Amino acid sequence: HLSIRRQRQMCIRDRPETHHFKRERATEASDAARPVDMENINNTNYLTNLRNQHIPQYCGSCWAHAATSAISDRIKIARNAQWPDINISPQVVISCSTNDSGCHGGEALSAFEFMHNNNITDETCSIY
Repeated sequence: HLSIRRQRQMCIRDRPETHHFKRERATEASDAARPVDMENINNTNYLTNLRNQHIPQYCGSCWAHAATSAISDRIKIARNAQWPDINISPQVVISCSTNDSGCHGGEALSAFEFMHNNNITDETCSIY
């Protein structure tokens, strides 16, 4: 499993070649808001799996799911969508972040801070 330090290093040093991500100057205001479909860039999916926080039971952990999904997607982008996907475990954040209230709510910012300051596993070690 990759440590958070190694994952951050990958995001900084091992960025994929981004020649297919062309930046173009917006010619009209409507062009500036054009969405990017990260699920299909040159037939490559740069998104990790979608989650439902309410299965198997209701849990107000959207804050942890949002933060871990964002980091997991960034890792996938940094790895140029190489298999296997690395899905950071929201359960570790839900269970261990002392600045939040687990299934009773929390803040994505404190989840990012928790992941930055602590070791966190991927979902193969701590499933949601």
